[in-house]
Amino acid sequence: MPVSLLPILCVLPVFAAPPSTDAPPPRLDGLDEEWRSIAPAVTDPTGDHGGGVLDLRSMQLRETPDALWVRLEIAGTPVNVQSLAESLELLIDIDGDAATGDARDSMAGVDLAIRFSPRGRGISREGRGSAVEIVEPALVAGQDRPRIATPFPTGVGSAPTTASRWLEFRLPRAAGDDPLAGLRFGETARLGARVVADGETRDELTPTTWRFASEASSATRLARALPLAAAGTMRVVSWNVERGGLFNDPEPFETVLEGLRPSAILLQELDGRATPEALANWLDTRLPTEGGWKVAVIGGDLRVAVASPRLAPAPALASVERPLPDGTRTVRAIGAIHEFNGRQVLLVSVHLKCCGSIGSREDRIREAEVQAIREAVRLAMAEAAREGRRIDGVVMGGDFNLVGGVGVLDEAARGLDLDGTPLTVAPLYAPDGGTNLTWRDARSEFMPGRLDFLLFSDARLEMVDGLVVDPAAFLPSGAAADGPSDHLPLVVDLRWKAVADARRR
Repeated sequence: MPVSLLPILCVLPVFAAPPSTDAPPPRLDGLDEEWRSIAPAVTDPTGDHGGGVLDLRSMQLRETPDALWVRLEIAGTPVNVQSLAESLELLIDIDGDAATGDARDSMAGVDLAIRFSPRGRGISREGRGSAVEIVEPALVAGQDRPRIATPFPTGVGSAPTTASRWLEFRLPRAAGDDPLAGLRFGETARLGARVVADGETRDELTPTTWRFASEASSATRLARALPLAAAGTMRVVSWNVERGGLFNDPEPFETVLEGLRPSAILLQELDGRATPEALANWLDTRLPTEGGWKVAVIGGDLRVAVASPRLAPAPALASVERPLPDGTRTVRAIGAIHEFNGRQVLLVSVHLKCCGSIGSREDRIREAEVQAIREAVRLAMAEAAREGRRIDGVVMGGDFNLVGGVGVLDEAARGLDLDGTPLTVAPLYAPDGGTNLTWRDARSEFMPGRLDFLLFSDARLEMVDGLVVDPAAFLPSGAAADGPSDHLPLVVDLRWKAVADARRR
């Protein structure tokens, strides 16, 4: 709606309706299935955005004992909210009291603001990422002063990381005197949203009030580790090890990988020390296995690798090149053939170009990279067939850096399954099942996001289990809370489908 000209005290509260009991439980995953039966708490006319790009459309709300969940819808084309010409803000009156906090346009009592592409005083990198403005620190667990904070330590989260017409939030509820994380909500909370450009509000949602129906109960951090892979299954782990961390600080990586006991490993962001010989020696020393580890590695300062005790070369994926106007450039991708129960699986580890937003130069590079990778996978399968080693399945994983359009992932998967359909994206979630985010950095202005993916051939393979791993499941208490890398390891257990057996007879 346009900015209200009424005095703040004349704005009557709008109460959100409770959600349908048929709605699936909410998850911070960038998917909207659990929101489809939830009526909007407030809507806004389209086309009233004052000439800006963002046009606020609606807000939905629901609660669980450990969080207040928000879905904010935007009219128009998909956008990356952490890379905007305007700033998008979610405004929260934590205690439902207009006398605390600040007034922001038609909303009084703002105790906390989540700001995307923020600008202004206290923002270190204007126009990118996000910031959490803490107005009333007494209402935010673990905070002792008003300030502009990075998102991760406050516990707030949002999804998706890719460009979208909507955004969902998880606002953690602190129970009692919980000092660790969460917002100290009262019996009610008020929420609003606005778009700001050049210091002026271009669009605004009428504030809405949520009355809590349940007592707050802070979430317990779960650290479920998968059981050892069952007989007849292949366990694949994919992990971006953050700028050579595997060699910088090997012990926590060793502990986690030893606990997971993978059949095959896909690694990204190794550094120049990761020669094939050095990586094989690292694995043989720290994760000894019968016959030793075989590895394939490529790259310069940032390298990617595939490792398995039963690995054969795939020449077409030994060096993937993407075309340039004056030549080619190497793509951070490597592939090799893993033998699994007498059949051949093509393993591909990828690390796509970082940064940018939808339609940006970086996003166009990612599109070119996955096109080159997909063509190399096709050539590798044809090569293997000519040599009498038919590929029965493909597993691709790594850091896709999806901070632009989701079409990059679609393009990577397109037509690579054995039946000509796309590869399937493994639906991997954190131990508590509440989020699929794979990257977080306590010091970063960017919200935690889903950057890493595992894809597989569901024509021949089926997923038995899988997880976005919490390293705390394996590391001793007192280890770094955010783990040895800013990326979380992904693990998936796969087995051959019965249809694959029938086709080979």
